[in-house]
Amino acid sequence: MTSRVPLLLGAAAAFVAAAAVVLLATYLIGWVARWDVAAFEGMRLLHAHELVWSITNRLTRLADPLPTALIAATIFAAGVSWGRPRHAVGALLLVAGGAVAGTALKALLAHPRYGSLLGSQQLSPDAFPSGHAIAAMSLGLAAVLVTPRRWRTWAAVAAATYALAVGTALVINGWHYPSDILGGFLVSACVGLTVLAGMRATERLGEDRVRVGRQAGPVASAPAVGMLTVSALALVALGLSRAGELLSYTEANTSAVVAAIVIALASVALVSAVAAEANGR
Repeated sequence: MTSRVPLLLGAAAAFVAAAAVVLLATYLIGWVARWDVAAFEGMRLLHAHELVWSITNRLTRLADPLPTALIAATIFAAGVSWGRPRHAVGALLLVAGGAVAGTALKALLAHPRYGSLLGSQQLSPDAFPSGHAIAAMSLGLAAVLVTPRRWRTWAAVAAATYALAVGTALVINGWHYPSDILGGFLVSACVGLTVLAGMRATERLGEDRVRVGRQAGPVASAPAVGMLTVSALALVALGLSRAGELLSYTEANTSAVVAAIVIALASVALVSAVAAEANGR
């Protein structure tokens, strides 16, 4: 098991490097910064719809400090009840580590970013990385970590969906640029892999008793795939029913659509990477 520690730390370092690339590109490369602002402004237009505003406002509040602490405590309790105390402690370290890293990075990397499209409504210089995005991804990864093997694919689907929902809501509500969300996700994934590396390095002979997990057998991927298929079909049906509006919005706000796709792909890829490693435990 310990032979994987260098690989995990290397992957964590790669995520740090990716976050640095995002940071430097949005801070120093003019056309990237302009794209970031255009995507932000396009997604923020959706906030004008009352239903969208109601949903996104609730989603962003789920990643506030108090709800995050309560959800983390629930994840910890679930891990202990499933006979996975080390995983439960790891989950708490993941969430706490993400919060500490995010707070420190926001202070260290603060940099003014002026978007001409935003007028007087400029974002704070310390918006990168998004603390709420870190919290959402950290909670999702923590849930994946403590979940027994049989249910882990379900947990991964829920984690990626939760991170995606909160991440896009933060942009729609005008709190963060898309780059801030991507940076937050990468920081959280880095912390997650570092925690897993620590668990590998300190692993004792014999695994934790995983009462539910050992009874469960293989990962139940088929139901999750089915759920994803149904969700995708539902989204396609919704898109077809509003095809005209969707096409008009896409043509007018291509950057926003691309940004939403990037956030979605990042949430799925990062959760999948951590879940794949957790499956080896």
